[in-house]
Amino acid sequence: MSGPALPEGLTLPQQLRHWARHRPDAVALRQKDYGIWEPFTWAQYEQAARHFGLGLVKLGLAEGGHCAIISENRKEWVFTQLGCGLVGAVTVGVYPTSPSAEIEYLLQASDAQVVVCEDQEQLDKVLEVRERLPGLTHLIVIDPRGLRHYEVPNLLTFEEVTALGAAFEHERSRVVEERLERQRLDDTALMIFTSGSTGRPKAAMI
Repeated sequence: MSGPALPEGLTLPQQLRHWARHRPDAVALRQKDYGIWEPFTWAQYEQAARHFGLGLVKLGLAEGGHCAIISENRKEWVFTQLGCGLVGAVTVGVYPTSPSAEIEYLLQASDAQVVVCEDQEQLDKVLEVRERLPGLTHLIVIDPRGLRHYEVPNLLTFEEVTALGAAFEHERSRVVEERLERQRLDDTALMIFTSGSTGRPKAAMI
């Protein structure tokens, strides 16, 4: 049986909201954890993205602001991307294989105010160059294992930011609706860097 048709002219965040409302219990994505494929419905996908995006707003990321992510392919990557999209921010993808010097250049070039790091390895690379990144206000880590003894200003876990967003939604329930209403197809959604094989990486605005 076919589901409801997708209206034309929607941005990706607007599409996510559409499917969360019209097919909330259908499986949107799966991620393997401990050898088992765990399903996430459209409703769960949209809620996780929405709460993370609102958490970024609570931390001070403005509409049009830039949030970088350094991670392998995992559900939090798309939660970050669509979370940023739901609140009108721009996601900046950074290769997880990049060394700290290149990460410094990419975060500077993209004017990233927040960076989401997959784990201790990626966080350590950012911390090596953080003092030369005055525009970087917050660091967020998805997998906090190994960070128990870290004393880093403005360091939060992905779960903490998501919880901030869930609480913030009770204060400002219309933020996502208002920003989605203003969203247009020619708005910048993503900033992806070239490989840099013929020079320094260049940002492609998608």
